[in-house]
Amino acid sequence: MSPPTDCFGSPEAVTDDDVAAALVRVSHLFAARGGDRDERAFAAEWLDQTTNHPTTAIVAELAARGSLAMLRRLVVHPDPYIRWVAAHNPFAIDADIQLVLAADPDPRVVTALVEAITLTVDACMVIAAGPHSEVKRTLAARPLGDDLLDLLAADRDRVTARCARGQLSQRRPGARQGSTNTVAA
Repeated sequence: MSPPTDCFGSPEAVTDDDVAAALVRVSHLFAARGGDRDERAFAAEWLDQTTNHPTTAIVAELAARGSLAMLRRLVVHPDPYIRWVAAHNPFAIDADIQLVLAADPDPRVVTALVEAITLTVDACMVIAAGPHSEVKRTLAARPLGDDLLDLLAADRDRVTARCARGQLSQRRPGARQGSTNTVAA
């Protein structure tokens, strides 16, 4: 049985973007309603099915514009592209989501997070302690607190350490560029 064309248009006219936009609207409706236990169970099942949809374009659209509940599922999606898109979602300001994305094994995902939003201190600490030198270099060039810069100044990557020490030396009169030590005032 085919859908009535007066409701949906011709089947050829419906694109992945149309389907994704509809799924996003429905996810926002589920998120806005507390609902009873059966409704919450249905919503959870629906989230599982949509966030694991086989069409990458649909899941990417959900990652870009989906609800906070969807984003929490998609930041651990097996496809790094989906996680990269999720890092650009406005809900990525959520502290828990930032921690997950900051620890991502793919440096492109972590870079997207650093470039897309203002990070929490905890997310910065995870990145600073992580393995991605190129992301730490980007982070070290940003205005950070002294504790984070101290951590980055001790990094094994010389470029990261030099950048962080440079920032620290501008803040701490008498500090040498090549050292993390400061002179007491």
